Amino acid sequence: MNYAIVDIESTGGAFNEEGIIDIAVLRYEGNVLTDQFHSLIDPEKPIQPFVSKLTGISPSMVQGAPKFYQVAKRIIELTEDAILVAHNTQFDYKILQLEFDRLGYSFERKTLCTVELSQKLLPGLESYKLGKLTKELGIPLSDRHRALGDAEATALLLKVLITKEGAEKELDYLTYSEKESDLKPSHIHLVRKLPEATGVYKLYNAKYELLECGHAKNIKNHVSNLLSSLSIHQNSIYKSVKRIETELCESELYNAIRVLQVQFSLKPKKRFNLKINTSSAISFPSELSLLIDKGRTEGEHAVFLIENQRIKAMGFYDLNYQMTNKEVLEKRLSPVTPNKLNELILSTYRSKKNYEIICIE
Repeated sequence: MNYAIVDIESTGGAFNEEGIIDIAVLRYEGNVLTDQFHSLIDPEKPIQPFVSKLTGISPSMVQGAPKFYQVAKRIIELTEDAILVAHNTQFDYKILQLEFDRLGYSFERKTLCTVELSQKLLPGLESYKLGKLTKELGIPLSDRHRALGDAEATALLLKVLITKEGAEKELDYLTYSEKESDLKPSHIHLVRKLPEATGVYKLYNAKYELLECGHAKNIKNHVSNLLSSLSIHQNSIYKSVKRIETELCESELYNAIRVLQVQFSLKPKKRFNLKINTSSAISFPSELSLLIDKGRTEGEHAVFLIENQRIKAMGFYDLNYQMTNKEVLEKRLSPVTPNKLNELILSTYRSKKNYEIICIE
């Protein structure tokens, strides 16, 4: 296994505006250190006073240091085909991605956080800060809050952790893919369980209060994007997501109506924005009709009972007989409260070709 142990010191400042002032990358192939890089970096922006006090790096020290674009290729080479490891990976990985984004390059690596790994393999400790952990384990740590000193201590910490009982299982569980690495650890394990399928999703907090309900063609990808660090910064309710429920269905119409039902009954903190095209309208050939669409499984259909151009009830049906019996349908299907939004959603469905309309005499 190849590891790239990374530590970064940044300028501090507003979210997504930090720059690197000190970076160290140690490349290990197995237990062998095969390459390394360390340098101060000219961030081309002010260093916050508290950062200078913490790290000892003053603005004058980075004058004449290379700018990030001058070392970017070296960082790519050292981290290629390796798991990026840091003590609090979310910070270091995010800063690296920011710097590469400014260069127009998408930097994506698998990641592993030694904070999380320590919490799993060394439970019950008072603190998991690097300084406290190294002292607890007898790991030498010089130049605290400088990139090279912290990276070397993190490398020694990783060597200790991977010898612990159960390490192999935890390493597999806590090594995140490129897509997962922009999520909070608690969110990663929620997203991993989500289906890559079409349907409705519901996001809840720890009190089981509904935060958001929506629908998507690929629930896993959509929710992963919602819970990314950028989305969390823009909408703080995503920070508190602790539970995710899904209802799978291939019918876009069913999913849109279902979201409205949930929103009207449970009133989530954030409503799903419905994109409605009111320029088209669907008409039905009789006062009472059925619209048949894709269901949840093969052989099943989503069924909508349409009365006077409005959805009266909906549900699922996998039987062909008695499909046009109104009394049977009303018992099998769930009522839909009439409202203008339902009518608008139905009107947009005219352009869809994968449904069938049946008249009920």
